[in-house]
Amino acid sequence: MRKRNVHIQFWLDKKEAEAFQKKVKKSGLSREAYLRHLVNGLEPQDAPPPDYYAMMRELHGIGNNLNQIAAKAHTLNALDVQRYD
Repeated sequence: MRKRNVHIQFWLDKKEAEAFQKKVKKSGLSREAYLRHLVNGLEPQDAPPPDYYAMMRELHGIGNNLNQIAAKAHTLNALDVQRYD
């Protein structure tokens, strides 16, 4: 059974529909999700720029490499612990 089983339909004029569609597209959400945000008192945020996800993948990879280097240095006892204390 559907989680959401109440259907609501409403009408907009052309100007309202264009403004609504522009805001939905800017948020990156579906029309339904956008309206649910508004109904629940949340302000839909703008979608991040397209290169955001590529940048986050790159940053995650850098963090992973740093962790691997730190683990290897610790295993080889290559750290000067007294210096870092």
